[in-house]
Amino acid sequence: MTTAAQVAALSINSSNQFIHLWNVGGGGNEVLLLTCEPDSVDITTFPVLAIGDELDFDNDGMADAVVTDFNASGSLGPGLSLGENGQIHVELDLDYGAGDVEAIVRLALPPCASDLIFANGFEAP
Repeated sequence: MTTAAQVAALSINSSNQFIHLWNVGGGGNEVLLLTCEPDSVDITTFPVLAIGDELDFDNDGMADAVVTDFNASGSLGPGLSLGENGQIHVELDLDYGAGDVEAIVRLALPPCASDLIFANGFEAP
């Protein structure tokens, strides 16, 4: 299989979880993925954030900003960090309705897919 997708940045923690930012399909389409277990990438990888996603910073259930670009880079800075405490730090451009603003955003990691899918060795409902 060939693809035009490219890894733009990657961060690994000591639990062998990793987040990876992909440029997909050209034209600035980017998606941030979390992989819970490197031995099962195909079933433990899921999207965390993508261009066009809305973020709610004040927890009122309403979008405060839209992700317009990822500034994470594999060659400059890190711009992307996966902590041992379940936190992702990523450098983004956000639009609050008046143009882009550069920000570093902290996201809480969702539970790993393997925690949900293979609980007690069986697929969870």
